[in-house]
Amino acid sequence: MDREEIIERFLRFLREYAEEGEEPLYIGKIKDLLAITPKRSIAINWMHLNSFDPELAEEVLENPEECILAAEDAIQIILKEDIMREDVPRIHARFYNLPKTLMVKEIGAEHINKLIQVEGVVTRVTEIKPFVSSAVFVCKDCGHEMVVQQKPYEGFVAVKKCEKCGSKNVQLDVEKSKFVNFQMFRIQDRPETLKGGQMPRFIDGILLDDIVDTAMPGDRVVVVGILRVVQEKREKVPTFKKVIEVNYIEPVSKEIEELEITPEEEQKIRELAKRKDIVDAIVDSIAPAIYGYREVKKGIALALFGGVPRTLPDGTRLRGDIHVLLVGDPGVAKCVDYETEVVLGNGERKKIGEIVERAIEEAEKNGKLGRVDDGFYAPIDIEVYSLDLETLKVRKARANIAWKRTAPKKMMLVKTRGGKRIRVTPTHPFFVLEEGKVAMRKARDLEEGNKIATIEGLSVSWDEVAEILEYEPKDPWVYDLQVPGYHNFLANGIFVHNSQLLRYIANLAPRAIYTSGKSSSAAGLCVAPETLIITENGTKEIGEVVERWMKELGEIEYDDGISYSPAFEKVASLNGGKVKMLPVRRVWKLRSPGKMIKIRSESGKQITVTPETKLLTIIDGSLEWVEARKLKKGNYVAVVNKERSIVPIGDFLAKLLKFYGVELNLNEAVERDQARKLLETLKSKGLSDVTIEIPEKLRRFIKCDRVRYVDLVEMLSSMEGELKEEVMLLLSDVGDIHEVIQERLKEIGKILESDASWERIAEVEEVVRDGHVYDLTVEGSHSFIANGFVVHNTAAVVRDEFTGGWVLEAGALVLADGGYALIDELDKMNDKDRSVIHEALEQQTISLSKAGITATLNARTTVIAAANPKQGRFNRMKRISEQINLPPTLMSRFDLIFVLVDEPDEKIDSEIARHILRVRRGESEVVTPKIPHDLLRKYIAYARKNVHPVISEEAMEEIEKYYVKMRKSVKKSSEEEIKPIPITARQLEALIRLSEAHARMRLSPIVTREDAREAIKLMEYTLRQIAVDETGQIDVTILEVGQSARKLSKVERILDIIEKLEGTSEKGAKIDDILEEAKKFGIEKQEAREILEKLLEQGQIYMPENGYYRTV
Repeated sequence: MDREEIIERFLRFLREYAEEGEEPLYIGKIKDLLAITPKRSIAINWMHLNSFDPELAEEVLENPEECILAAEDAIQIILKEDIMREDVPRIHARFYNLPKTLMVKEIGAEHINKLIQVEGVVTRVTEIKPFVSSAVFVCKDCGHEMVVQQKPYEGFVAVKKCEKCGSKNVQLDVEKSKFVNFQMFRIQDRPETLKGGQMPRFIDGILLDDIVDTAMPGDRVVVVGILRVVQEKREKVPTFKKVIEVNYIEPVSKEIEELEITPEEEQKIRELAKRKDIVDAIVDSIAPAIYGYREVKKGIALALFGGVPRTLPDGTRLRGDIHVLLVGDPGVAKCVDYETEVVLGNGERKKIGEIVERAIEEAEKNGKLGRVDDGFYAPIDIEVYSLDLETLKVRKARANIAWKRTAPKKMMLVKTRGGKRIRVTPTHPFFVLEEGKVAMRKARDLEEGNKIATIEGLSVSWDEVAEILEYEPKDPWVYDLQVPGYHNFLANGIFVHNSQLLRYIANLAPRAIYTSGKSSSAAGLCVAPETLIITENGTKEIGEVVERWMKELGEIEYDDGISYSPAFEKVASLNGGKVKMLPVRRVWKLRSPGKMIKIRSESGKQITVTPETKLLTIIDGSLEWVEARKLKKGNYVAVVNKERSIVPIGDFLAKLLKFYGVELNLNEAVERDQARKLLETLKSKGLSDVTIEIPEKLRRFIKCDRVRYVDLVEMLSSMEGELKEEVMLLLSDVGDIHEVIQERLKEIGKILESDASWERIAEVEEVVRDGHVYDLTVEGSHSFIANGFVVHNTAAVVRDEFTGGWVLEAGALVLADGGYALIDELDKMNDKDRSVIHEALEQQTISLSKAGITATLNARTTVIAAANPKQGRFNRMKRISEQINLPPTLMSRFDLIFVLVDEPDEKIDSEIARHILRVRRGESEVVTPKIPHDLLRKYIAYARKNVHPVISEEAMEEIEKYYVKMRKSVKKSSEEEIKPIPITARQLEALIRLSEAHARMRLSPIVTREDAREAIKLMEYTLRQIAVDETGQIDVTILEVGQSARKLSKVERILDIIEKLEGTSEKGAKIDDILEEAKKFGIEKQEAREILEKLLEQGQIYMPENGYYRTV
């Protein structure tokens, strides 16, 4: 097919192709290009072309370079002849929706110079540079101009001499040359497409002009382009590399603003916005199966729509994102009856009632029993079976709190077709399989035929619900176990769990990242107390060192069963391959997990560690940290022993030598000196030493099994067509392997020069240990030396910005830039985690600093987080604000804080009952969202992109009136008392954001008085839940500093009393005198004692002798 015919066919297609009963599609797109969305390219659906002109569509795949240029010529002709425009720059034709999508590893010789479609993950993106697409050379002697078209995948082609006068005085004229933007990127196969142990293949791509900067590292993309083979010079012999010259690129998971919305969908969205009840419809469409929590759902809806970000003239950015915190109280939602059987880690079955009652009995004896208004809780440490939702595998996990609560008036009996039965509270959630996805449903929402998660052997199976019966319980109590991390356990053969609200939002939000604030330092990577470590004061037992620092500086509780203390000591560590004495920043003490791993080396070294503790090993010539439970007899581990000179890399070096044609039979362990000689041999090898094994399909042409690399390069000149292309790809792959080997040799060199020695494991044994285990946080290192073994330094890896811990979280916040970050278990973070999220909430950036390089990444994200009360449940006898385990500085950054309390309420209970009955009767509209899920996603995306409401005078007046009224509402107090603050500028800014979001929900360009009133109503609702002082007055001081203004006044008063009285005695201020003096200022004895305890905890006062206090 010649060029003219291709242009003619494209003209016909562009002018005539139309969907049934519609106007010509592509003529409309070309007109839109000039008027609505000024772009420099038109996307052509290959399937449209194939249905209109199959022959032309096939030609596009086989001869893409010619066809793309012809399509662009056709567009220019239409602009000139049909639209009468000659002033438009050249428009690119970009093809998508090809018949086949390849993985990177499937790209072969048959695709060279063909148009292909590839899917993968972007792993690297270069900076944007100017590329000279049309280079103009000017002869300085005669002025003659020569134009050379450049290829982006080949080297720069320069003119050596003037074609007119022969002069060599020729220069590139930058002014007359044409430049376009140029960017390289790399994609590799998606991890889930690889089988175990496979390495992902990658390919580089070239982006030009208007498609640069369309993808970022981590994005999943579909790329359409021409496969090119680039000749590159490597050791004076030609090798070849595959590159895609990209014609079209599309991120699979698009940015929120770029969700594709068709004109029909836009029409539906606009019609939807005209509904008078649109706000209610949106709120009702959020998690409709979860009854109630209307204000919470409204707050989440407002966060999904968001306010309008603004940049002030001085460059200050005011965030528009609304941050929401949900503090959950499962109440009796997750309880089962006494008879329910729990399968313990050792396979034994026990009634949950027996387990919990025994734990409560023990706790009462030890003074550790906790009380709430409707029951008790006690510490427990037992192993149970849980369902890991990430992998859907059954795992062993430890329960840490046992609960005994008052039973509700009604309970539910759930029976399955497999014969399983369980008695639970109506709000107890179950895992349900729906449309291939795991969801959660409360017992009262289950229906016959639902498939719920049960166990068969040690695997998950899905059993159908056969019957659901409601009954009145005879036993006055119900029971529960708290399992950190998994939040579920196996009861009567059925897995049971808690909240589903955050997961629902994760599915609804157009671009959401779901993560957890739970720190992995709580995972228990620790060693036994008798383990010897090398300190600056000699060799000591780790238990003795940790306990000493805890005694000297105080033991700080980090989480249940985990505590730490600051420390100022140096220990031996392996850092940069050398043994160095490095400072310890913290020491850690954890409750023993019970089962531990004892490792003994062939030389007799022994260490007992928790199963998760990592030891340094070598795998295929690379250093790797491997968990103790995964180590086996015969594995080599790193030790510090100068007498040992063997290194376990012999078999790996033999593999590398074989690539260069050297056959050696080496054991796994070789002497260090021998390994050094082999390393030098490998470094001296080049591609000329490589003998290539010829693939079966090429042997009939090449006539031998193995050929030297240089000989195959020589043969290339006599080859042509597909054979030549296949051989070029083979040479390219061999060249890549050579480069990878030379890189690996640098790592092996470091291993050989390291202070680490290597010993083989003689025995790995599981042992049972009670008591405590210990760990160190070593500054600037990932390890410490314990019993001569190199052991992972837990907290350092958890906290290292590039390798773990909050890299995941910071990564989540950065990945969610422009979208939503949903963070579960926010209360489980430690100080460094909090500083990261604190910055993200306020400045909307994440700062990284490592090895002298500092970077600030954008995290312009809406944060919706969930946290638990301090004891896992709320105690109605205490104020809610006292029970949230988050620092005030962090809490005050959230615009809305909701407390999910499951309070008994007759009216609500009857409404819930009615809701359940309607669901059971099959009234699907009850649980079917009022707005379809996909349409709501697009509605949110459309609103965020197109609607930027401006505050009206009436709305400003309403907010101002409320602000002034609240500031004036402070009840009069004595001059010396700190006054409560009912509202601050922080809440004022939040009100503006909430009002804007409410207007956005209606697609309104104006924030009305009604929007402001709704925002005020919601703000007041949340403040009344978490910021009410002792007198029932709203006081945001509770959020800002953690205590009410009145409480602060009393704290200041107690401190003044101690200061005044401590001079009256050598021992300090006597407790009785302090209490007597406090009473004069209206502070009761019990309250004064509580304040003294808190001041002691905070280190503001101390006790020189029992019953006496002094200020610090």
